[in-house]
Amino acid sequence: MDGQQVRVLVVDDDALIRKAVRLTCESEGYLVQEAERGGDVIDRIEKFHPEMVLLDLMLPDLSGFDVCREIRRAGYKMPVVILSAKHEEIDVVLGLEIGADDYINKPFRPRELLARIGAHVRKAKETTGEHAPDDEKLVFRGLTIDTRERRVAHDDGDISLTHTEFDLLAYLASNAGKVLSRERILRSAWGYEHPIETRVIDVHIRNLRRKIEPDPGHPRYILAVPGIGYRFASLEPCRSRPPSRLSRCPPRRCSVPEARSRDRRRRPMRWRRSRSACWAGSHWPCWRRRSSLCTPTQRPTSSCRW
Repeated sequence: MDGQQVRVLVVDDDALIRKAVRLTCESEGYLVQEAERGGDVIDRIEKFHPEMVLLDLMLPDLSGFDVCREIRRAGYKMPVVILSAKHEEIDVVLGLEIGADDYINKPFRPRELLARIGAHVRKAKETTGEHAPDDEKLVFRGLTIDTRERRVAHDDGDISLTHTEFDLLAYLASNAGKVLSRERILRSAWGYEHPIETRVIDVHIRNLRRKIEPDPGHPRYILAVPGIGYRFASLEPCRSRPPSRLSRCPPRRCSVPEARSRDRRRRPMRWRRSRSACWAGSHWPCWRRRSSLCTPTQRPTSSCRW
C-alpha cells in the first residue's frame, strides 16, 4: 500500500451517507467505491481489492451482520468498520463478535472517521510487513500464543480468534505483568493516535475471556485494573500451597493433664453455673483457661474452681 492510494469500499443504502463518506475519504486522498446492496459486496471486493470496508447494518437485501460474516468466511482479512445508527450494546457486541474491527455510531464526525480509518490502515501495514517479533511464541500456563503463525492454542486445542482479537491478545501477552491504560491499548493495538471515546476495548476483552479463560466470570489471564485499564497476568506453574498457620500450630490442651476439647466451635460453660448443670452437660469448665474445656469423664481437680 506504500506509494498507492488507499482503497475504501463504502456499503450503505442511503445515497446521502455514501456521498458524505466518499467526500470525507477523498479529502484525505483515499480512493472510494460505493455499494448499495449487501449481495454486491463480495463481487466488489474481488474486483476493487479494498484495504478498508465501511459497512452499514441496515441494508435492503441482507443484514450488515450477514455481509460481515460472509467477508470473513471468504477469507478476506481487511479491516471492517461498521457504520450504523443502532446504538444498543447488543448490536455493538454482535458486530465485533462476527468479525468487525470497529463500530462507529451515526451520526459520525468526519475527523473521527478519518482518524479511525487511518489507524486501521497503519495497523494493517504493520501486520502485513516483513518485520516479525523476536519472541515467536508466548507460553503461559495452559495457553500458547504463536505470533508468527498468528495461532492461539489451549490445552483443549486451537482457539479461533478474529484479526483484531489476536492483535489485542498478543499485545497484552507481550507486556505480561504490566498495567496498560486504555489509551495505550488503543494506540498500540488499534493505532489510534488520539484518545477516542469507545467501548470497543471492553467488548473485545469480553470476547477474549469467553474464548481463552476456563471461567470467564473469574479470569486468570486478562485482569481488569479499575480506573486504568487491563493487565495480563504472568502466570507461573502451579505450586503447592504452604500449610496454613492453624495447621502448623499444635492443638490447645486443657489445663487438666491429658484432656482436650472435643469441639472447639462449642462455647465453654461458665463457672457460675451450678455443679449439677455442669455435670449434666458435656464438659467441665476449666478455671485456668476459660476457652478450653475438660472432658466429661474428668472429675474436678484442684485446677478447677470447684
